[in-house]
Amino acid sequence: PIVLRKPQATRPWQHVLEPLAGYFTLASALARDPQAFSGTWNFGPDLDATHSVHDLARRIVEVWGAGRIEVQPSSSDPHEAGLLHLNCDKARLILGWRSRWGFERTVRETVLWYRAAASGQDIAPVSAAQIRAYMENSDD
Repeated sequence: PIVLRKPQATRPWQHVLEPLAGYFTLASALARDPQAFSGTWNFGPDLDATHSVHDLARRIVEVWGAGRIEVQPSSSDPHEAGLLHLNCDKARLILGWRSRWGFERTVRETVLWYRAAASGQDIAPVSAAQIRAYMENSDD
């Protein structure tokens, strides 16, 4: 089962390729002009990719085609923010960077990768195919 402590907590879910693309974009800009592009940067999803932990778990079970969700809150867990958002305006405005995959595509591609890994497949070709798809596709 997928065990959730705080199912209503929201997070800015994104595929791992999203921030990596942001870092590569930033590295290219820094190579051109280190002074202009130094500083702190956030690379995160659009606001519509912010979903609850329960929403994510439910979509994973649906896309995987099996599984179940259990909610097991614990009063002994450390404090955890109920709502997280990233302000990525700087990356969008200055670097022209933006997320390419929305929530649904992120879940589908992530489940595909984990399903391949769980079945013992060589994940290098799966990862390479996802990178190619990410570079070619701008949205869901």
